[in-house]
Amino acid sequence: MLDEERDKTLMHLADLPVKLLIFSRPMNIFLERIPTARCIELKANSADVEYFVQESLKSSSRLRTILKGHNELGRTIPSTVSAKCGGMFLIAVLQIEALKRCLNMDARQKTLRSIPSGVSKMYRDTLERINGQTTEEASVAKRVFLWLVYAKRQLAVSELQDALATSYKNSIFSQNAVVNIDIILSICYGLVTVKPTPKVTPRGEPQVTLIHYTTDDFLRDMATQGFSPFADNAIITTLTCTTYLLHHRAGLLNVLKQARGVEYYTHTHTHPADIWLLDKFLASRPFLQYAYQYWGKHARDLELDGGSAHSAVFATIHRFLLTFGELVELESTELLLQVDHDVGTFYTECSFHYAGLFNPAHIAARHVLASLWPLVKRYGWELMRGKLRWSALHFAAYHNEVEMVKRLLLDLPASIINSRDMDNRTALAVAVSRSNDDVVRVLLAHHAATVDVVALGTAVRAGDEAVVTLLLPKVPDPAVSTAGIN
Repeated sequence: MLDEERDKTLMHLADLPVKLLIFSRPMNIFLERIPTARCIELKANSADVEYFVQESLKSSSRLRTILKGHNELGRTIPSTVSAKCGGMFLIAVLQIEALKRCLNMDARQKTLRSIPSGVSKMYRDTLERINGQTTEEASVAKRVFLWLVYAKRQLAVSELQDALATSYKNSIFSQNAVVNIDIILSICYGLVTVKPTPKVTPRGEPQVTLIHYTTDDFLRDMATQGFSPFADNAIITTLTCTTYLLHHRAGLLNVLKQARGVEYYTHTHTHPADIWLLDKFLASRPFLQYAYQYWGKHARDLELDGGSAHSAVFATIHRFLLTFGELVELESTELLLQVDHDVGTFYTECSFHYAGLFNPAHIAARHVLASLWPLVKRYGWELMRGKLRWSALHFAAYHNEVEMVKRLLLDLPASIINSRDMDNRTALAVAVSRSNDDVVRVLLAHHAATVDVVALGTAVRAGDEAVVTLLLPKVPDPAVSTAGIN
């Protein structure tokens, strides 16, 4: 039954002088038709499911026969099935039916480890009903599924709403395009739910999730079969994030420019006011913090999906980066944009957060976007401004991205290959400090890379004999260079 038909039916039923008991999936959008109705959530808890399974085992002569002499398995079946249900009683019913069809213990144990085949049929039937809606409703529902499957973390209600209101095709975000959460739940036909508190997202709101882990499994399996729009998930998620950031670029850049004088701070010190302003601004728009933190990770998925096949998308990403760079009141080659919201992820040995100046080349290297590199390599001759002073090669070496290091070495001059950061470390020394032996070998094989006491000393202190053996032949005068290392 379509929503319009259901709405009319409820309107007429509400006028009848009778008491009704209606069973339905959660549909808050229809409650206004019967405002006096009392809503009761029916959900199978673990005790209910286990009781059902126990009684099913007792009532089936076939199950009793196969389980005879296997008392331990008989005792664990109820809890095993209950754990797989996650509140979906239908899965328990289908699981019991599948167990009844087993001929022996091997088949029984295999069945317990798998999901009953009837679940996939249930999901396929639901997708057919979703496709039976209007084109716009079906499109929104599928994009809801896409975000819940491919988001890098759980999304809050408002985050999902703003992501859906962002047109990745037209590069536009419109507040008027935000869809009410009750309508979202309705057009998804029960496959999506809102988790109540205390399970909340970083925004402090309840999170939107798929109804069951089998839903995620089913949708991912459909993606391998070319299910639209899942085949384009990396394009959609990346461009949605960059479009949303561009929509808020004026406010974001205003705050970021205030942060340009901040070099770093430790976890043990009070956050500088401008870092606080940045965090405050990111939290002021529902999807902004997510887009700011994860656009690069989605772009990386695009690269892994076959970056060369997405040249138009990477050209859009390039324009996105340049737009930010041109609006910052600095030299046009500089970009005031954090690579990660928590940059401690790439500089953990000092436990620093860092608000630095990254140009597009640094970002391409940090996120291993080889397809973006040809468009931004002209910025690769520069170091990141601020105290850290990393080059694009430092980023790739730190993250052990061998192929990216090889790609950078084709274009970078010796002055950048051997440039030093705030701790007097070259990219080679950074790779040594991370025990990234493959990157060390690639750098050593390059004619321009030099070995110095910092790199060798780092390997000696770490007790990394293999790397020390690699470095020693490259040191101009080992006897002099190693003096005082210990």
